[in-house]
Amino acid sequence: MPIPMGMKVAADENRTHTVQEVSELKKSVLKMGIRSEEGWIYFNELLYRCMRRVHGNFKLNKKMQIIELKTQFKIFGLTL
Repeated sequence: MPIPMGMKVAADENRTHTVQEVSELKKSVLKMGIRSEEGWIYFNELLYRCMRRVHGNFKLNKKMQIIELKTQFKIFGLTL
């Protein structure tokens, strides 16, 4: 996905990425907490985590916290 939801990649698709660039991307993905199942991830979880990464710096009221927990529970249930 393009920025702001996606990650920054080199403009030239033919260019190989350095070890440092790959390492930074891996760190970002790990920080997002995306679970994989035999090398596959669910699109909805990826989209949700990208949205949280970009727009997640705000405080949730009690109602929104409950909705957040329910959503995470549903995502977890889908990944089983």
